[in-house]
Amino acid sequence: MPIYLAKYRSLNSTPEGQRAVARFNIPPYVDGSCRREPDFECEFPSITALCRGDLFAPHLKEGDEVVYITTKDFYGEAFRHWRIVARLKILKRFDSHSDAAAWYRAKIGNVPSNCMVIGNPPLPLSHTSRGASNCAPGCGSAAATLKQWNEHYQKRADTILVFLACKTFWKELVSPAILTDRAAFKILGSWDRVRSRLPIKITDDELKALENL
Repeated sequence: MPIYLAKYRSLNSTPEGQRAVARFNIPPYVDGSCRREPDFECEFPSITALCRGDLFAPHLKEGDEVVYITTKDFYGEAFRHWRIVARLKILKRFDSHSDAAAWYRAKIGNVPSNCMVIGNPPLPLSHTSRGASNCAPGCGSAAATLKQWNEHYQKRADTILVFLACKTFWKELVSPAILTDRAAFKILGSWDRVRSRLPIKITDDELKALENL
């Protein structure tokens, strides 16, 4: 089965997100949006098309694996780097958010934050990186900003229905391992692969090298 390496923007990547971490005791390396994507905090982490549209989630199948690293930043260090946060395996693939919601409610009694169904509102802005991505400039009031942000995700969910429930091999949301430029290039073999904004396929050996860090 394929193994992918994917990047996401963590909550602590902005000053607003860092304040949310401190104020609400949120793990710093969860996703920073009002719809966590992916939602690492759920017992069965979830992946959807809310972030990348049709570029990633629709192509994943049950049994595929995804290793998540943060986007490149300082994260409290003097140099920019990535953090190696989680390794997930696709457990169940659903054809809609509502189908996924029914499974999650039966399984654990609640649904992940990126499940776009009635009764599952977005997180308040105070718990986010405050629109670091996917929120239109000049949103106006805080309430309008959250509304626009959530509506953007709702359009994605209405258009690209796939929803993926995962099992966790490992995850570290408080102090994940550092991935430096040197280590990333040594493992992935080219700067094009290191710098890719889209998820890339990695080999078993590359996975083992990442895990050894």
